[in-house]
Amino acid sequence: MKPMRTKKIFLYFVLFLLTIPLGLATRLYPDHFPYIIKTYGGDVLYATCLFFFLRFLFPATEVIKLGILTFLACIIIELQQLYKASWIVQLRHTFPFGLILGYDFVLSDCICYAAGAVLGTGIAMLLERSWVLR
Repeated sequence: MKPMRTKKIFLYFVLFLLTIPLGLATRLYPDHFPYIIKTYGGDVLYATCLFFFLRFLFPATEVIKLGILTFLACIIIELQQLYKASWIVQLRHTFPFGLILGYDFVLSDCICYAAGAVLGTGIAMLLERSWVLR
């Protein structure tokens, strides 16, 4: 594996790992954040975290394609919340699956996912054009 590719993979894995506690903090400690961050920040960071994870897994894929894929995956996850079978509702009420699958469909989450996908894409474009990954 080329050193540049290894550096890129490592960087996105670290970004993925750093984004998780930031997103969790908006849910677990909402009193420490301004209203807009505690209301929408978790959903924005959810999509950003997913983008970093996908970039870690697919470092050779075009950044824009991964941004679009991130947004579409988030929308699919949001739409599955409309499915209310008892088994999946019970699954969603466990901590890890509640974070991953969500609880209820909220249209504003789709806007947050778009913002998170754009944020992740923008960060990736800046990093990959800068000295960080050269």
